[in-house]
Amino acid sequence: MVLEGVARQGMEEGLADGDEVVHAPHGADDTLAVLADAGGQDVILVSADRALGERVRRAGGTVVGPRWLLARLRPERG
Repeated sequence: MVLEGVARQGMEEGLADGDEVVHAPHGADDTLAVLADAGGQDVILVSADRALGERVRRAGGTVVGPRWLLARLRPERG
């Protein structure tokens, strides 16, 4: 998870429930692209931003839309 701006205050960098939390020093877009390009780790971008999605795909990351995440956070009730 990449946090930028004020959101960085909500969680420390490091591992949280098995996921890595990274603070973006400037904009999160550049940090996400760098992480995807670094290789050796799975990067999943959850975003509707097409330009950012293309940057992350070119760098080897996976891109999914916000609905993908929402479906996992709010599973359907049977």
